[in-house]
Amino acid sequence: MTSQQTTAFVGGKQAALERAYLEEYLHSVGHSLATVAQLPVAEAKPLMQAASGFASMRLAEVEARAQLVEELHGRLANGRPFEGLLSASGTAMFRCWLINVF
Repeated sequence: MTSQQTTAFVGGKQAALERAYLEEYLHSVGHSLATVAQLPVAEAKPLMQAASGFASMRLAEVEARAQLVEELHGRLANGRPFEGLLSASGTAMFRCWLINVF
């Protein structure tokens, strides 16, 4: 698989996940993408802005988790599982992980 194919594959998966998060938010407020498309712009715009913010936060969470897992696997492979874990970025990711696990 070339790097362009990989990028398209990952982008497609991320787009599908983003759409799922948009639908999740809209469903929580009693709408769907289809029903929002039929609303007047004045009503649809704030809903989509809120849904977009929700989706962005969830995608950032997924990315942070993936990065943490990648870092932990790298540390385990190097025989230093805890080295640098509580650096500034590591602390934030560790807290995010703790909050979501417990």
